[in-house]
Amino acid sequence: MGQEGILAKLEEILAESEEILAESEEILAESEEILAESEEILAEPEEILTKAGKILAEQRKILSKQQPTPMRKVKYSLFINLKGNLVCLKK
Repeated sequence: MGQEGILAKLEEILAESEEILAESEEILAESEEILAESEEILAEPEEILTKAGKILAEQRKILSKQQPTPMRKVKYSLFINLKGNLVCLKK
């Protein structure tokens, strides 16, 4: 094979390499799009968890207000005892 044959072969290889490079760049662009979509999808559960955490904190706050304090427990048990004593006295 002479120099012209080698040069022609090299040009052919160069053309194929340029095609492969172009395809690789397309694949890279598609991969970047998929990555961006994946990041958006992954962000959704984080947002949901954040909202759920806020709701849970609010529920805890409400529940803590609803739970009887020690004094309320004492008053309630005294009320039950008095009510029970009254029932006994009526009999």
